[in-house]
Amino acid sequence: MLNQKNKFQKGLLVFGTALMLLSSAFFVVNCADLRANIRDAEEYTRANKITLGTMIVAQTADAYTTDKGIKAGASEVNPLLGSDKPSTGTIALFSVAAVGVKWLAGHLMSQKWRNWFWGGATVINTGATINNYGVWQDMEDD
Repeated sequence: MLNQKNKFQKGLLVFGTALMLLSSAFFVVNCADLRANIRDAEEYTRANKITLGTMIVAQTADAYTTDKGIKAGASEVNPLLGSDKPSTGTIALFSVAAVGVKWLAGHLMSQKWRNWFWGGATVINTGATINNYGVWQDMEDD
């Protein structure tokens, strides 16, 4: 995420993080055998597919706006990306890895908790995208 813009966006990120942490806590409590859960995961409901799709779209939008903001002169504040000016390839690789980790974590959850987890991830990435877009536009206006 680029430098944050306002309190609403920060609140959105906190809310999404709380949803993800809550659903992750329930997952850890209910996960006895990881391999069995991967193999025998519950079927995906229509809602699961929708929340998974929105999570992927939101992560992609976050990556796109991050890249545009970096190219316009903004600085990245996510230490996992390695620098304040990560390359397009680094941003893309990070985003693909993030989607994979979020998919696996959600896949191991029950149908109900998948929606909460992927929904929380969608909220976080949507907030980051809104923030990044604002920073990107401010950088281009200067």
